[in-house]
Amino acid sequence: MSKSEKDLGTRNFEGVTNEELERAALGDMLGVGETEHNIDETVKGPGSAGEVGSTGEGGDTVWRETLLPDEKNVLKKYFK
Repeated sequence: MSKSEKDLGTRNFEGVTNEELERAALGDMLGVGETEHNIDETVKGPGSAGEVGSTGEGGDTVWRETLLPDEKNVLKKYFK
């Protein structure tokens, strides 16, 4: 902690291991490896943006409202 200290000990590298993985904390590195990339080199031409690729298949509900029992009764009376 002196002002004249030059050797901070940063040249001494030491590996850290934790064999008990159940005690590992979030962010602990479990391992490092190397692998080959699988690059898809098929040529793809330009495509149109936003075009739907299918005509759709009928009758499925896209969005469904969840109502309380009192709200259901009001709607039943209104659309009677």
